[in-house]
Amino acid sequence: MNHFRSKYSLSRYFTPPKPVPLELDLVQLEGGGYAPAQFWGQTRDGQEVYIRYRGGHFSVTLENGTDVEGETCLLDVTIGPPFHGGMSVEQVCNYFGITINGIRPPLPAPGETLPEGCKDLSGRTTFYDAWFSSGLDTQKRFLTAALAAFPGATLMQPIFDQFKTVGYRVCPTVETLTSDFSLIVLGELTENTIARLAHEPLWDRETGDCVIHLRTSGIQYPIRKYGNDDAERLRGVLGRTIYVAGQVDDCLYGSFSVHSEFSTGDASRQSLLQKLDGLLDKFFPACQIDFFDLKTGQMEQEDSFVMHFDPAIVSWLDAGPDRWLSIENKGDWQSPRFAGSRLARVTS
Repeated sequence: MNHFRSKYSLSRYFTPPKPVPLELDLVQLEGGGYAPAQFWGQTRDGQEVYIRYRGGHFSVTLENGTDVEGETCLLDVTIGPPFHGGMSVEQVCNYFGITINGIRPPLPAPGETLPEGCKDLSGRTTFYDAWFSSGLDTQKRFLTAALAAFPGATLMQPIFDQFKTVGYRVCPTVETLTSDFSLIVLGELTENTIARLAHEPLWDRETGDCVIHLRTSGIQYPIRKYGNDDAERLRGVLGRTIYVAGQVDDCLYGSFSVHSEFSTGDASRQSLLQKLDGLLDKFFPACQIDFFDLKTGQMEQEDSFVMHFDPAIVSWLDAGPDRWLSIENKGDWQSPRFAGSRLARVTS
């Protein structure tokens, strides 16, 4: 089970750093894709170059040739926001000082959009990303509170055509949402803009407003139990029944995430996001995740860390014995040692 850490261990804000240019000229460079984006090139003396970008992490590797084994890492840097994996050849060349036969292919002109899946990683844009494990009720309550906290805010959801966004429609209330993809525009939209949005997917920079992109769970499709059943698997090993969140009907949850971006140094938009950030902390309070040996009951102090969670999950865990957030095998398959995790609220 994957847990995405909160701002206590991974900042919700990320501004791409400016790496030292490689000053590398290649005779060819091609590639693309997403998660990972991969590129293959060749230097003037025939050495192969491999470039990879995934999860915000960028690397350039140079093969040492037939006479020397191994490879040389020319660059290894975090350049993008968490879980991002799209980059174009033009971005690779302009951000990292690479040319192709002495020419650097230009980036799109101002006003033009980057290729689909790519983001501005020049440092001129700051990204905001937050992830939570949450049930549907808490997600809806947060969305309702967010709309109330920002007068004039507009809730919208995309209009899809063959998986492509072709426009947006206004949702008067949270209950009118039918998609797990939605957005909140922090700023009053004119009727003219709303009419345009119905037919073309304007980006937040074009509307001039701060846009919050949301990924919910449970609105479009019901949240279902996780496929694996740790409780059934461990009943024979432990000689007792255990219950795991996400694997029982009375504690179903999915992923809820909030995303935005703004021009680096834009104090107005950052102030709006800081207000939203405080609201997220209120609805998804900080919790310490502690692990306990399921046989001895002893806590394993070195494995504890802090994240933000839906308080409904915490309440379910506290409501009865042998309720766990997750189960992990801290040993190996020959000598298994199972540990369960629980949540403890962090008090400031």
